[in-house]
Amino acid sequence: NPKSDVEVVGYDDVYDIALLKAKNYPQNDYVDLKKDGLICKTAKMGAEMLCLGNNLGHGIQAQNGIVSNGSLVRSIQDDDAKQRIRAVVGVCAPLNSGDSGAAVFDLNGRLIGMNTWKVTRNSAGENVDDTSYLTPAPIIEAAFENLVTKKQTGEIDFPVILWQSYGGSGTVTNCGNLYIHDMKVALAFEDTKLTVVSADALARELRAGDVITRFGDTQVTANNFPSVIGELFNYNYNGVGKKLTLQVERGGSSIAVEIENLKSV
Repeated sequence: NPKSDVEVVGYDDVYDIALLKAKNYPQNDYVDLKKDGLICKTAKMGAEMLCLGNNLGHGIQAQNGIVSNGSLVRSIQDDDAKQRIRAVVGVCAPLNSGDSGAAVFDLNGRLIGMNTWKVTRNSAGENVDDTSYLTPAPIIEAAFENLVTKKQTGEIDFPVILWQSYGGSGTVTNCGNLYIHDMKVALAFEDTKLTVVSADALARELRAGDVITRFGDTQVTANNFPSVIGELFNYNYNGVGKKLTLQVERGGSSIAVEIENLKSV
């Protein structure tokens, strides 16, 4: 149980991620999750997992559970009472105060995400059991890359704006829109497909109605929304001059679309 002095390298306010650097922790006790292929890009429904944490302040423990949904968009109320829309991994696990910020692994030792939010009551005031949300591993990985590899400091400006979509009952539906700022292209998940809703004259490469099946290195599926957002996060800091390649379905054909001189996403 070694102790270590730490410093805050940086943080992301939107996804509540803070990266800490241990100053005098034994170097050989670190595990490089990315190098060892231990980052879970897509959390599968029903996958068994172990949630680490300081449960109720009683010391480090592991609670077991399952992934209830690996790719969700939820409106979540933070401690400051603000509602924020985020991509999350839904889990069924007995998480409590003290577990926040700790890692969640599948049974192959891969990082699924980080304990972040727990639902205790629904909108009607009824108690809710074993319903919690993780910050997904692809978003944690992207934040780490920006803070360490690209040496961003302080607060990371998260690049993706998610809009709430309200159904007839007034509840938030499970969908989100993405906006590519420099290209003025609005994207939305429609029937689990990433679709171009609108594109102005500056976005000559994309048209309304295009369905994006691959975004950069990431295949777009109904189950990997966090991975797509992690990809967007990385492109946000890859800077001017980069090219972004999309695979697009248009009019029954599959075409490759290359966007030149990407500024930011």
